[in-house]
Amino acid sequence: MGQATQLYYAEIPYCINGAWDFDKNSNKPLNLMFNYVYDMLSEIIEISILSAGLDPNIGFWHKTYRRQKGLVSDILNQFKIYGEAVVINVINRGQVALKDFDDWNEGDALPPIVVKALTKTFDQKMRARFQYPHLNFSCSYQEAIYVQVKQYYMYLLGEIDNYYCFELK
Repeated sequence: MGQATQLYYAEIPYCINGAWDFDKNSNKPLNLMFNYVYDMLSEIIEISILSAGLDPNIGFWHKTYRRQKGLVSDILNQFKIYGEAVVINVINRGQVALKDFDDWNEGDALPPIVVKALTKTFDQKMRARFQYPHLNFSCSYQEAIYVQVKQYYMYLLGEIDNYYCFELK
């Protein structure tokens, strides 16, 4: 893990209300919630990649490793922060609490109440509309994923000169 990534993840506990334990490489509830949201994002990204006619296994920055596909990881990195915001929001809004994990054991699936809150908030985030940077049109986050993939495709074919990473201010 790079130095910037370590610094970023070290700050996450300060964004969350309560005493949530966070260790990026563990099976603690907070990590599992992040991974659940990352998996939902990865599915949307892979569908977009396949729709654009690209191979999700052939990444530019990442290689396919275990079940994580290279190009999916490349695009996922641009959108992880929005997935992390979903987890932080469900906690800070009180939709998920530490008590929801009282009968939970490490290695168990996420409790249904947690899955429901994450899925609902994630869906709302993916449907939220905004002005797309660089192209000046309105789209949802889910549509933005496809636009990023299509932009990547066009860059590879030489149809555009620059590839812009997705970022909102």
